[in-house]
Amino acid sequence: MSTTISGSESSTTEPMTSGPIEGTTGSESTSGPDPDGSSSGSSSSGMTFFASIGAGPWFNAAGDMLAADLDALHARGFEPNDMDGLIVDENGAAIPGNEHDILTGSAADGTVQDGATCDDWTSASPDGAARVGHSDIPSNPEFSRSWNSAHDAPGCDADSLASVGGAGRLYCFAID
Repeated sequence: MSTTISGSESSTTEPMTSGPIEGTTGSESTSGPDPDGSSSGSSSSGMTFFASIGAGPWFNAAGDMLAADLDALHARGFEPNDMDGLIVDENGAAIPGNEHDILTGSAADGTVQDGATCDDWTSASPDGAARVGHSDIPSNPEFSRSWNSAHDAPGCDADSLASVGGAGRLYCFAID
């Protein structure tokens, strides 16, 4: 599954079932978006989040603006009340709360979070780490409010991601 953020459009993907994230070390990590105009919102050693998603603005599947430009996208601190229905999957549906960790591999500013990209998204090992953001911003201040850099998952396999509230989803950005 994906989470779509458009404008350019944006959304999240379906949960992964097993294995590495195929395709993210191909076109996105070396040359930007795929020919169909989509790109994952994740960083790898070959490409940062910034370089792969265009300049904005971005809207969700319902047409709600997420951010006008890159600075606003990465600087925006979403408040819990802002999040209702804002980050959705490719069908416009809310992300289940127990799958709110979205794989990014990025620091809050959209640059690569060293050591947190599951070997550039090629590993499905329980070892390693995957930086994730939250698709819902918790009202509890003890939890990160970052949509792109909340914390590291304790491994790169489906079980490790699920243990902390993830399902292997990615942010997807469609570029006009």
